[in-house]
Amino acid sequence: MSDSAGNSSEVPQMSQMNYVAEPLGLRIFRLTIYVVIFLLATVGNALVIFVVYKTRELHTVTGFLIANLAVADLGVGLLCIPFTVVYYELNFRWPFGPIMCKILPALMPCFVMGSVGTMLAISVDRHQSIVHPFGMRVTRSQGKLVMVLIWLTALLPALPILGVMNFVRSPNGESCQESWPTGFPYPTIYLLCSFALTYAIPLPILIVIYIKIGMKLRQAIKDGADRPGFTQAQATKRIIKMLSAVVICYALCFLPFHTLYFLIDFGDFQFRQHPTLQSFSQLLMFSNSASNPVLYAFMGDLFRIGFKRTVVSTRESLRSFIAAGWDLISSTNNNLRLVHLVKITIAIKLTNSTAHYNTMSLETTSLSNSSIAPAIEYLVEPLASNVFRLIVYTVIFLVTICGNLSVLAVVYKTRELHTVTGYLIANLAVADLNVGMLCIPFTVLYYEFEYWPFGFVLCKIIPATQTICIMASIGTLAAISIERYLAIAFPWEPRVTASKARYIIAVIWLIGLLIGLPIVAVMQLTYVDGLPLCSEKGWPSEIFRHVYSVLSFGLTYAIPLPMIAALYTVIVLKLNQAARETSDSEGFRIAKAKGKVIRMLIIVVVFYFLCYLPYHTTYLWLEFGEGLQFRGIWLLLSYCHVMVYANSAVNPVLYGFLGEQFRRGFARLVPWCRVWSKESPFSRSIYSQTTYSERMSAV
Repeated sequence: MSDSAGNSSEVPQMSQMNYVAEPLGLRIFRLTIYVVIFLLATVGNALVIFVVYKTRELHTVTGFLIANLAVADLGVGLLCIPFTVVYYELNFRWPFGPIMCKILPALMPCFVMGSVGTMLAISVDRHQSIVHPFGMRVTRSQGKLVMVLIWLTALLPALPILGVMNFVRSPNGESCQESWPTGFPYPTIYLLCSFALTYAIPLPILIVIYIKIGMKLRQAIKDGADRPGFTQAQATKRIIKMLSAVVICYALCFLPFHTLYFLIDFGDFQFRQHPTLQSFSQLLMFSNSASNPVLYAFMGDLFRIGFKRTVVSTRESLRSFIAAGWDLISSTNNNLRLVHLVKITIAIKLTNSTAHYNTMSLETTSLSNSSIAPAIEYLVEPLASNVFRLIVYTVIFLVTICGNLSVLAVVYKTRELHTVTGYLIANLAVADLNVGMLCIPFTVLYYEFEYWPFGFVLCKIIPATQTICIMASIGTLAAISIERYLAIAFPWEPRVTASKARYIIAVIWLIGLLIGLPIVAVMQLTYVDGLPLCSEKGWPSEIFRHVYSVLSFGLTYAIPLPMIAALYTVIVLKLNQAARETSDSEGFRIAKAKGKVIRMLIIVVVFYFLCYLPYHTTYLWLEFGEGLQFRGIWLLLSYCHVMVYANSAVNPVLYGFLGEQFRRGFARLVPWCRVWSKESPFSRSIYSQTTYSERMSAV
């Protein structure tokens, strides 16, 4: 179904005809529309899924099927639109590698088939409930089974695409093309089958079904104007109008695309504006995924009601969270320079380095986009140091993966940890787990290979992904500290609820995403002595880089560290005051809680300070001092990275296993740890939030 359902891998044969270049104004217009469609397809369909989830009245077969349709449209927005746009803008060159050449073209027919199957299921369900109201109804469990069958069926047209798509390298660049077996018209058969399954057969069926439903509703309204069911019939008619509009929109959006490909395959269509027509037919096809949430909003009463409820329920959450927003934004920026430092370090080691050179000349666009430092004979890392560093990396990697997975399992299995602090610690574990999976392996391989072997696309994605994960980790640490401060400094004020914690977590990841976007813009794949290097060549000028460096240091270290220290000082003062003002028994319990708080917070602050002090000091020395002249700069930077990554490994210990509930939960998972849990000197959970003294210990 690559031709009939959105495969963007077919390269027009430019050599056969002098095609008209797309005018600049038309290109800007098309890209602008693509941006609008992308935003509506992603945000709109995600909102539809969320509204169905939160609105009990939509927990019906039709509601679940509409959510399933939104899932398919969301997949188009996330996995089809961006890659198609990039593919067209690169003049049909494929920069995503051979694996993506197999997967991405197969996704579009899968999503299209899923959409058509869902629309058919909705129409059949509505027909059964309206035309045969006293017949057997489809239950919700049966509806879920129908959705599973829809997606299993949707996989069938994707399988041939997985088999025929090939990644081709040529002097003109890399491309992704179909390679069908010869001797039989397989492409034509596939085109006809996909057209029939996704357009020619389902559309007449949908039209006939909705005509029958409309006639039945019209008759019911005409015959029962004075009966109690009149209002219900009118409401049902509005729903049918909305669903019919969805079908009509699908037919109109896909008609130009199918028409164009039939003209190409069967009509020997030759037209100088073919690339422009092809791009706009794709645009119209993708707009179908963006139009469905708009139709739901304007024509679906229940969706409007559900959306209003969602807005009202989140308004207070946003108001309560906005006061802490700037602190969270400041703290979430922590570690921003980590990825920047990766490029500095690698460029220092790799720029003019080959396997038979032990001296390296330093050229790094992370430090200067236009200047080249004089050749310096840098120290080569001794073998013992290299082995030791790799062993330490291995230990950090294992502790990060196993420790954070254990934290997630304990939070999931322990009902007592289904609290705000528990969810935030789980989110911290997710972020640190991603640091372990996406930062440490790629950094180590980049160092050891001495070049970037992962391609142009991953050069953009991996550093940005690393930044997002690190930002989420730091943002979660900030959220935990703020939540604990509020619990101790204002014990009688309304607490942050678990539902609000979910919004806080969403904001943390959104901020991380926004911070990661500039990395996508500046990272470029360059070649030095035939070796691909991933470096920051996208800065407009050196001034931008310097301003970025100063702001990053201020937002990730100079400002957050005093703020965290002040926050913890207030917590300690509040605990001391509470211990003095309560009775002896309560004072004793608070004193124990204070000891745990002081111990854990001092460890957090000191470890944070120690992990990042060498990194920030070395970076500022490189940026504004004479660090480039130091012969051991690469060795120093490599160990700075080790210390930075150690923070993700120690977080599960500091924020997880120092808590009694985590020890108990871990003991349930690992029976031989029960003795350790029982002998623990800590007698109360740090998450108990019942009485005043328990709130004071809820840190």
